Amino acid sequence: MEAVVVKEALSVAVVDNSVADHWDQARLEWRIVGSEYDPEAGGTCICGKQRIADQFTIENPQTGMTLFPIGNECIKLFDRPDFDERSHLHLDAKRSLRAQGLNAGTLDLKSVSKRVIEASLRAGVINEWQCGFLIDMKGKRRPPSPKQEAKMVEALGQIASGLDSGVMALPSDSGDEDRQ
Repeated sequence: MEAVVVKEALSVAVVDNSVADHWDQARLEWRIVGSEYDPEAGGTCICGKQRIADQFTIENPQTGMTLFPIGNECIKLFDRPDFDERSHLHLDAKRSLRAQGLNAGTLDLKSVSKRVIEASLRAGVINEWQCGFLIDMKGKRRPPSPKQEAKMVEALGQIASGLDSGVMALPSDSGDEDRQ
């Protein structure tokens, strides 16, 4: 692992609520269990940074402890691929939510990333067929047929409904994977 300067307050909070006694081991015990976007940026991170808009909740399954809010800069300090992936999903979902707000509550295929589509499947928001269909449609150069358009609108409507409650609530992992 690269030498990463960890903010002291974050390190203390994580280690104090972990089984391990040192940051390098304690950081591996945690998982992201949800994220929120606060457009008012009213949160204060565990590290003390104020006015954070992107707020993550992390949980330690070994101790049952939860820490909130953790800002996206501190999430990066965990230096873990699963946290990086979950952070990217949060940002993609935030972009989709922003686009949804600009489009009178509807989503179009351009405003939904492959990552959000796949996360919607994992969250049970859409089914496997819809997931594959939307990913295929993202790669098409021609406009969809009327039937394809109807199927797209239906699946995108389900994603739009599930962005906050389903996709943003996905954990960083299943807890079973090896962590680096």
